[in-house]
Parts: sequence; C-alpha cells; structure tokens
Amino acid sequence: MGATVLVLREEDSARRTADLLRRRGHAPVCLPLERIEATGEPPPPGAWSGFCITSAHAVAPLAGRFASDPRPVFAVGEASAKAALDAGFPAVLAGRGAAEDLGADVLAHLGAGGGPLLYAAGEPRTGTLEAGLQAAGLGFRAWDVYRTVALEPRAEAFAASGAARANAVLVLSVGQATGLLRLFHRLPGTGPGALLFLCLSPRIAAALGPLGAGRTRVPAAPRLDALLDLVDA
Repeated sequence: MGATVLVLREEDSARRTADLLRRRGHAPVCLPLERIEATGEPPPPGAWSGFCITSAHAVAPLAGRFASDPRPVFAVGEASAKAALDAGFPAVLAGRGAAEDLGADVLAHLGAGGGPLLYAAGEPRTGTLEAGLQAAGLGFRAWDVYRTVALEPRAEAFAASGAARANAVLVLSVGQATGLLRLFHRLPGTGPGALLFLCLSPRIAAALGPLGAGRTRVPAAPRLDALLDLVDA
C-alpha cells in the first residue's frame, strides 16, 4: 500500500506533483503554502549572451519577452529545462539540479569571459546562483520576474485538505519549510506527529531545525524524481 503524502507547492505545481505520486501508487493530499505571482517588470537593457533560470516559474515571463530566442537558456535542472523547451526556446542546457553548480555549468559552456547573462529570478531568493556566477567570473544581471507569496491556511482548510492523514510531506523549498513551521505553530493540534519530512536538499532540511531531527530524508541529487523515489522506499 502506498504512502499518504502531503504536498505544499502552489496549486498548479501541486496538481502535477499529485499526478506523479498517484502514478507511483501513493495518495497525495495538497495544502498549498505559497502562491506564485508575476511581477510584470520589464527586462533590463543589455546585450545578453544567454539566460539563466532556477525555476520553471520563470519560464513564462521569460518567454513573454524573449519568445523563441536562439540564445542559450541555462536551467538549473531537468524540470526547468523541460519547461523552457516546451515554451519554444531552441537552445536549453540543463544543469545538475543545484543552483550553486549552475555557474560552473555555464562556464563550461561559454568559457572564461562569457556573459553577461540575464537571470530571470524569483523573489525572495537566496543569492546562491548569484554567488556561483560570481565565483565563475561570469557577468550577469538579475531580473525579478515572479514572486512567491506565503499562504497561511486556516484550520478549516487544513481539515478539508486531509493533511492530518499524511505520513510523509514533500518539502521542496526553504519557504515551504518555514511555512510548515508557522502552520504547526499557528494551528493547535496540527503538529508533525509521525510525519516523515522528505526534503529536496540539505539546506531545506536544515530550515526545519529541531522539528526535523531524526525524521528527515534527503535524496542524493536535488531532483523531484529522486525525492519521489524516497517516497517509494
């Protein structure tokens, strides 16, 4: 029998993740703790050598301004790369799944002195990609194309979602980790119980603090399919 898995992603992403879980024989329950909003900000002027994205959420705003642009799109991982390809970008390169590695991946493709790059970014952001690009000696400019807005579900929404039945939860960002902590603090009777926290990266697991001690699992690679393999296990 499969696991009952709590999904905290924004609504559209949660739906896709829920479908993946069902195909693996698990029962998803969705309680979005975030909403994605486009900023509508125009891109800064510049002669860009290519684009960087660390989330599929950046693809629609990027495509809205640079549809079918032949310049390379450097995506942090396979999911964001697929979204860029599906949006019509012809030259997409998928990184290894971690923002801190993307600078080295871009450098390997462009060579020393490559750039400048336009980074289609979200708010808030950690600065991890910026640090990696700087370490690689690559020029860039960040362009905030979307923002992640935290949601604070009421007790009624928690009950209606079926979240109390879950025995595992997917935690895909630091924002989801901190949102989960706030949820347990705000709503009496919604504590973690025997929940297993399946976190996409060690940094996300660390954001859970003492709550995750002894009950956190992190995949070897920061990819959703690898995280879902932990659910299967």
